[in-house]
Amino acid sequence: MQKNMNEEEYIKTKEQLLKLQAVVAKYEGMTHDLASYVDEEPICHITVDDRNLMNIEDATYSYRKWKSDTPWKVFSTLAKFLHRTDGTYYMSTSYPRSNTPYIRERGDHLVPRKYSEMTREQLLISGEMVSEMIRIWNKYYMRVHKSVFYEDRNGLHEVEVKGRKS
Repeated sequence: MQKNMNEEEYIKTKEQLLKLQAVVAKYEGMTHDLASYVDEEPICHITVDDRNLMNIEDATYSYRKWKSDTPWKVFSTLAKFLHRTDGTYYMSTSYPRSNTPYIRERGDHLVPRKYSEMTREQLLISGEMVSEMIRIWNKYYMRVHKSVFYEDRNGLHEVEVKGRKS
């Protein structure tokens, strides 16, 4: 036996379906990758822009940004470590057979190993922190690494790093 819906039931069911689709889309859109919560990449080294030149004097150099090099791995580790659980404290004595009260801590600190173990809110906070840290890193990296040296028949020459290359 088939029951037909009236218009009111149809509209109500359709609204429920749209709400459920919105919930599903929210979870499908959640990514467990820190990179999608970060504004820019850290500079990891300087690279030559075009290696197929006839003369080394014509070469230009740029800052290379990469998410798979050591600076990114350090930021990634800190992003997880930020959410280390706090220890559990309990009342004890200062040493065995002592009556002196002493507060101790259990070493039950847990650090997420994977981003999938973190909530969306934790990823947002970590992404915000890492974005700020990368801006600081890049500022000082460019300040310290303003130029590179190249060598030709006439000796060693210094050339300024021109820009950024992703």
